Amino acid sequence: MCSSQDHVGLALLKLSALEQPLQAGGHTLIARPPVWLLAGVQAEQENAPTPPPKNSDTSGLLFHDLPSPYPSALETMLDAVSFDKAGLVAAIAQQHDTGEVLMIAWMNRDALRETLQTGRVCYYSRSRQKLWRKGETSGQIQHLHEARLDCDADAVLVLVNQIGVACHTGRRSCFYRAFGTDGLLELTKPEIDPNQLYGHSHG
Repeated sequence: MCSSQDHVGLALLKLSALEQPLQAGGHTLIARPPVWLLAGVQAEQENAPTPPPKNSDTSGLLFHDLPSPYPSALETMLDAVSFDKAGLVAAIAQQHDTGEVLMIAWMNRDALRETLQTGRVCYYSRSRQKLWRKGETSGQIQHLHEARLDCDADAVLVLVNQIGVACHTGRRSCFYRAFGTDGLLELTKPEIDPNQLYGHSHG
């Protein structure tokens, strides 16, 4: 799919092709393109998105198709999040194309910033008191597709492409138990032996 900049470039190529010198009666004439075509190209140039500065962080392109937010915009968005007294916000991970809810974890400001900048989901581990880059030890990475903030600004929804399983039990989703009439019902079995992925820890 062509971007707006690609369309502008193609239009300019067409214009340059139209502006060819013509020989007539010993005089050189330049064939100009019609006014409507010039106006269309000018409009496309004006509406084309401004590329990020050369020194801006574009590492997000490594993991998803959308560029990373501009630094100033990123900090403004992070300021809008209502982190709790511990500096954390709940983060729900959902498979972007199926709607399957995968897990819930926590993010601090640094984790959310890194997620938005790199396109690879990063959480904050309350037990280990440090950033938890999902899949860092297991390879079960979450690639960011989109991130959303709820109406109260105290929960984040990350729409992801889950590589492998999300749950440390070896299941695709952490929500594998349902409340039944006689107790909890196990909906799915582990797809992978967690010991093969994590050993004594999970990530």
